Amino acid sequence: MGKQHDTFPEEKPEMPVPKKTPEINQPSDPKEPDVPQEDPQIVPDEYTPQEQKEI
Repeated sequence: MGKQHDTFPEEKPEMPVPKKTPEINQPSDPKEPDVPQEDPQIVPDEYTPQEQKEI
């Protein structure tokens, strides 16, 4: 069994070989995610006044 058909001289292969790349592409200077700072004066409702004094 040989080739089933001949290709034209200028014809490119159907599936070009992909270039070697790292598995995960990361930017060279990633930005830190914007995380809002919580206001320490705001106490969640689930705390009772007794628990607030212990904190």
